[in-house]
Amino acid sequence: MPGVTTLHQDSETSSKPSFFRGHHWGCLSLLGQAHGKRFALPLWAEIHPEHSPNSRATRMVNVAAEIGLRWGLPIFLVLDAFFAVGPVFAAAVASHGALHILTRAKKNFVAYRQPPPPSPHRKGRRRVYGRKLILMKMFDARPQDFLCAEAVVYQKKETVRYLVLDLIWKPVKGLVRFILIETSRGRIILMSSDLTLDPLLALSLYTARVRIESLLASVKNLLGGLAYHFWSKYLAPVSRRPRGGSRHAPVSSRPGRTANTLAAIEKFMALHLIVLGALQLMAATFGAPVREQAGCWLRTPSGAVPSDFVSRTALANLLNANIRLLAKNPIIALIRRRQFAPEKSAEKQVAWKPRAV
Repeated sequence: MPGVTTLHQDSETSSKPSFFRGHHWGCLSLLGQAHGKRFALPLWAEIHPEHSPNSRATRMVNVAAEIGLRWGLPIFLVLDAFFAVGPVFAAAVASHGALHILTRAKKNFVAYRQPPPPSPHRKGRRRVYGRKLILMKMFDARPQDFLCAEAVVYQKKETVRYLVLDLIWKPVKGLVRFILIETSRGRIILMSSDLTLDPLLALSLYTARVRIESLLASVKNLLGGLAYHFWSKYLAPVSRRPRGGSRHAPVSSRPGRTANTLAAIEKFMALHLIVLGALQLMAATFGAPVREQAGCWLRTPSGAVPSDFVSRTALANLLNANIRLLAKNPIIALIRRRQFAPEKSAEKQVAWKPRAV
């Protein structure tokens, strides 16, 4: 299978391996909200090739910036701690205001205050960085500077403490806004390229990032979007447990055919994302008719917006009830015509003709 790389993931379950072979998917979604429920509307998905981690990270930023320029609107790209690297923020600066980054800082991050003004009596080069600050220690070093406010953390309202610091971060050699927040779930440090970002808005946006996990769970478990089996016989076989640090991509005898196989995998995933986005929009727009058409009993109602499962059940019931009318639909007719080649369509029909007993 083309595009398979060695991936690493930490897990608390001892039965799961730390390293495994699979596809490294990059997915972008649009944060939507209807009747108080947030959902991730899928926009783009792609298999990232096996390169350095920074190239994978900047690929997401460049695609998001291109979408923002196409729409003519500024975009806030909310990412996890994997993207808290210098090239990501540098790519955001290169977008000239079309894109801003919001991510979580790692616990060992340090930053610097702005240097004091140069003294006329002091010789030598002007100082570039000021006092060094270990960000995680600021929670205990300056507790009196924290402010308290009411905020919604993962759909629960509570009182949080926060401190905003605009400090110099060495990987970008410029100012970055660090937001230190203490909630009932623990301490977290958010960092953003927007120096005017409100801290409570940053917390709200970052806690909504988990919606993309629900999106991928629906694609995998509800629609089967990751159950693809597209193989390329022109690709050299590779061990499932490569040794000696061999992380190079296998060689293909016909790269064009192998590239078509990889494109088929991405198109397969894209079709499932389109279906899931249609289900989400249908649930957000026609909540009551969807729930009525589904006809399923729910132990815990999901509110005004039905879940992806209820929407899929409602659509399946509609398709079953109107299966005869759908045969005359021009789109269905086009799909049926393209299922077989024109010269083989007659042979296929004869092959499927039932025998008389």
